[in-house]
Amino acid sequence: ESQEAGSVAGGHPLDALEHYCVLLTRPVAFLGVIGMLVAAGAMVVDVLLRWLANSGVSALNEIVALSFAVAVSACIPSGLSQGVNLTVDLLQKRFTARAAAWLHAVGATLLGVFFALLSWRVAVYAGTLSGNTTVIRGWPMAPFFYTGSALLGLGVLVQIVVAVNRIRRAIAVPPGKQALSQSPL
Repeated sequence: ESQEAGSVAGGHPLDALEHYCVLLTRPVAFLGVIGMLVAAGAMVVDVLLRWLANSGVSALNEIVALSFAVAVSACIPSGLSQGVNLTVDLLQKRFTARAAAWLHAVGATLLGVFFALLSWRVAVYAGTLSGNTTVIRGWPMAPFFYTGSALLGLGVLVQIVVAVNRIRRAIAVPPGKQALSQSPL
């Protein structure tokens, strides 16, 4: 990480901001992974209880559904900040470096739009759950979905930084330069 910080320190401010997005979102993702592990542990306990005591964890499906919704949403901003999304570069060698850079920039922008729409729709859905509770445990459902929407919103902010930085890099590529076998993006 110190090498990354050294290379970012002398670079463009957007590179530094993107690096700080990674640093900010890693602990959030860590908490999300811990949540997934706790839910997985509850499933193991449920299986063992069913085997040993003929009784499982009450309302396990409610616990897993609500915790996983938040836990997965907590991991998305970190994934976006580190660029671990799916990229199909089958035809990249046929494009100039400038065209490839612009395709990456457009892809990053569209990914941000997608997550903005997703965050918005999850928030709208959470609004419809006001007053609704889970059937067995009686937990209010809306707060879980509002939290998921807020975490997706954090992902949108991160993706805006990534997209703007990709656009900046695309502008910096000179026209006509031939594509590389590996993208520097």
